[in-house]
Amino acid sequence: MSDLNYPAEPNKPLRPFPAVPSSVLPLAIVPTFNVIYDGNGNTGGLDPIDPINHAKGSNTAVLGFFTLVKDDSSFVGWNTEADGSGTSFAVGAGLTVMTNMTLYAQWTSAVIVTSETKEQS
Repeated sequence: MSDLNYPAEPNKPLRPFPAVPSSVLPLAIVPTFNVIYDGNGNTGGLDPIDPINHAKGSNTAVLGFFTLVKDDSSFVGWNTEADGSGTSFAVGAGLTVMTNMTLYAQWTSAVIVTSETKEQS
């Protein structure tokens, strides 16, 4: 019991705790942030999921659109605003994470060319 820092005998003083090496001191808590992907009107598929908790200032690659689909539309990238007025990112582009953020899928109308549309032009 003497290693619990109280006297083995009632008349002996307490021993001081040994110094704790700096390698054992608790680490600073570093906040982490998430990148959320939103299909932004998709009609099928699942939003990509970034499973990483990113430290502030860390770099990551923007994910692909995986199974996302939108009727009569083609995926063209991601944007920090749903209406496309924010910062745009291509699939695989570098992204510096500074806070929690949502990237919205950006879509363009798909023109389907058929034999009828060729004859009309």
